[in-house]
Amino acid sequence: MAEPFKNFLNAGLVREAASHLARHTPGFDAKAFVRQASTGLDALELKARSLHICAALEATMPAAFDAAAKAFEAALAPPTPEVASEGGDAPAGLNEGLRGWILWPVGEYIARHGQAQPERALAALHGAQAVDDAWRLAVAFDPCVAFTIIPPTTEASRHA
Repeated sequence: MAEPFKNFLNAGLVREAASHLARHTPGFDAKAFVRQASTGLDALELKARSLHICAALEATMPAAFDAAAKAFEAALAPPTPEVASEGGDAPAGLNEGLRGWILWPVGEYIARHGQAQPERALAALHGAQAVDDAWRLAVAFDPCVAFTIIPPTTEASRHA
């Protein structure tokens, strides 16, 4: 039987994210983030885990949205052509920054805190490849902004 998706949002992922964020976020309290995000995580289901990790980000990231967005962008893993298939070797750069499942709570953070700066939020979401969150934000504010930030030829246009 395959492992439940919820298990991909786990304490190890939280510790890895803390390490990447600490390198790019002045004053980031990695220990507090890990403690808050990991406490009670195993008892939660998939979406609740993402929201729980987002709450820990809210408690530990810079209060200024632009500073938090810059930190997230700086902590992103470099792009790779494709992720290794099951049983294969991980591509170079896989552990060099934020990518994969941790981007769900990061995208939630950006969607919650970037509402006063939609262009900045959409750019940060696009950088994190959190396209679904970008479209949710765009619909809430101004769909024309989304097409300015994320051209309709991207993956996002298939979700419109």
